[in-house]
Amino acid sequence: MPVYRVCIADDELYVRKSITQRIEKSKLPLLVVGTAENGEKGWELFNKEKPDIFLVDIKMPMQDGLGMIEKIKKEYRNVKTKFIVISGYDDFEYMQKAIQVGVVDYIRKPFESEQFIRVLEKICSQLEEEEIEESKKMTKGRMIFWRDFYKVMKHKEVSGTFLLLYQKDMLSQANVWKLEKIYPDSDWKYICFHSTNQILLLYSDRPGTPVFASHKSDALMDIARYAVLYSGRESLDQILQCLEQNLDRRFYPGTPFLIKADTIPEKHKTVWDLHELEAALKNTRENQYQVLIRKIVGELEADNENFIYYTEFFHVFNAVIASIYTSYGLNLPDDISRSFSPMALADFNRSEDLLKSVNASAEALVTKVRELTGRSEIVDNVIRYIKNHYKEDINLNVLANEFFLSPAYLSRKFSQTTGVSIMSYLEDYRINVATDLLKGSERSISEIADQVGYYDANYFTKIFKKVKGITPKEFRKMSKSC
Repeated sequence: MPVYRVCIADDELYVRKSITQRIEKSKLPLLVVGTAENGEKGWELFNKEKPDIFLVDIKMPMQDGLGMIEKIKKEYRNVKTKFIVISGYDDFEYMQKAIQVGVVDYIRKPFESEQFIRVLEKICSQLEEEEIEESKKMTKGRMIFWRDFYKVMKHKEVSGTFLLLYQKDMLSQANVWKLEKIYPDSDWKYICFHSTNQILLLYSDRPGTPVFASHKSDALMDIARYAVLYSGRESLDQILQCLEQNLDRRFYPGTPFLIKADTIPEKHKTVWDLHELEAALKNTRENQYQVLIRKIVGELEADNENFIYYTEFFHVFNAVIASIYTSYGLNLPDDISRSFSPMALADFNRSEDLLKSVNASAEALVTKVRELTGRSEIVDNVIRYIKNHYKEDINLNVLANEFFLSPAYLSRKFSQTTGVSIMSYLEDYRINVATDLLKGSERSISEIADQVGYYDANYFTKIFKKVKGITPKEFRKMSKSC
């Protein structure tokens, strides 16, 4: 699980220390990376750390908290930091402004630990859900790439010249202008795919359209890291296969800038079916994924000298694996996350090493899918854990960590299976245990609260009344009169 970076801005030293200590004791995936005593220092701290979460006091010297947040929002328009305001006042105007500047939550001083932790749990879940969405976009990028190409090029058979550019930077209007200067008189059409806006396809309906002269080559190299050229009259599928096969060549140092797609050996002009592979991995009962992997590996081993084709399979395979993990709301294992790095293959000295990695990743995924798609085993395990550990400091993040799931997925799965939220179930269980203690012992309310996991007797009383409709004291009195 990722660790989220936290900053604190408050003019009172004891508040900054108190918040830091509560976060450290919370067992949430949070790390306090800096504190500030006023708005100006808070602005400097933000510029330095760019935290995931920023707790900000509304009223501070030199610049108030909302002014600081507003300044950050203006300077960084796409900022993803979650701002939580802290205040000792019920000020409607301040809260209106807080909403306007995009504050996600509000904590009033003095705040209770349970309330404080719940706010942070909610923010952590939001951040994790956002990361999952980003991961989904990344892993689906390549499929989006080809889907969009099909939309643009609907002809069953096309004739012309294709130039695939993998750009050094995100696509910008400046790059389009540069291309127009390089090819001012040609009929090149620019087709950009939005997966990362780094892949750009130029298409001309004339086979053999001239691409490079010496001055054009130099200019084009300013824009692209590498280029793939294809020219001829073929079916769209054949052209896509040739271009797809070269997408991963950018990972290899020393690759020529211009690659001619028609130099690929004929027997390797195939693209693995991502949907078939994905379905096979999800359908764990028949172990179809093993059959498919063996089939692909057999084809690769027939041409063991061409390691490039192993790497193509490696990247496609891990994209599918990542897509399945995110579809179940699971965090990506470190080895899968690293597989999207250009240096992902540095640890493999032989093809056998890569194949072992692929099989291990498949087995780990299938095991996890079996756990999640079976009967509500995971929910049974959570309930068993709560019954054994209800006296401890349990929250959604603690449970998610215990079972290696994301908080968002675990919360959704538990609610769908039981009809109540995890925290409601925990509260009900603790209060039911407390009622037995109230009836069967003379312990104080504070002692009973502590024995069922509530370290604040007032908060325990509040939860007890919410669940039972009366206070613990009233319940004890009624039980004695019965």
